[in-house]
Amino acid sequence: MQLSSNGLAGEATLSATVVRTPSARALAAGVAVAAAVALPQAAHVLGAALGLGPAVGQVLLPMFLPVMAVGLLAGPASGLVAGALAPLVSFALTGMPAGPLSLLAMVPEVATFGLACGLLATKRLPWIAKVLVSEAAGIVVYAVVLALLAALTGSAGVDVFGTVLSVARTGLPGLVIQWVSLPLMMRVVTRAELHHGRD
Repeated sequence: MQLSSNGLAGEATLSATVVRTPSARALAAGVAVAAAVALPQAAHVLGAALGLGPAVGQVLLPMFLPVMAVGLLAGPASGLVAGALAPLVSFALTGMPAGPLSLLAMVPEVATFGLACGLLATKRLPWIAKVLVSEAAGIVVYAVVLALLAALTGSAGVDVFGTVLSVARTGLPGLVIQWVSLPLMMRVVTRAELHHGRD
C-alpha cells in the first residue's frame, strides 16, 4: 500500500483503504456491527454498576466509534452498511435505541457517520478533520430526519435545533473520544503501513 505525505497536517495519508478485498470488507463490517451492538450494552452495564443509569450510552456514543473506524479502514460501503445495520440489529436484539422514532432517526445518522468516514479516508486532510466533517455530516442528517419525522407525525412544534444541540451537548464526551481515538488509530495504521512498505 502506498502512502502520500499530507503537507497540511504533517501526516501520512493512506492512498487506499487498509481493508481491500470484498470478503475482508464484509467481515470488517460484520465485526463493526457486532461491536456497535456490544459496546452500548457494556456502557449500560457500566452505568448501572456506577449508579449512573442508561444515560452513559448517550454520553459516550459507543455505537458510533466502530462504525466510523470501519469506514476509515474499509471504505464507504463498509461504513454505510455497518452504520445502517448497527441500530437495526441493536434494536432487534436489545430494544435499544428505545422507540421506533429514535431508531428511524439513528439509522441514517449512524450510516452517514460510516459513509462519510469511508469517503474521506484517503483524502488529503488531517485525520481529525476527517472525523469532524463526518460528525458534522451525521449531525446534519440527524437534524433533517428529525424535522421530517416531526412533520410527518404532526409534531411540528418540536424544537429540532434545540433537540440536536442537547444531544450534541450530552454526547460531547463521546465526540471527544472520537477526536482522540480515531486519529490515533489511523496514525498507528499509517505508520505500520509505512514500515511494512520499507521491508
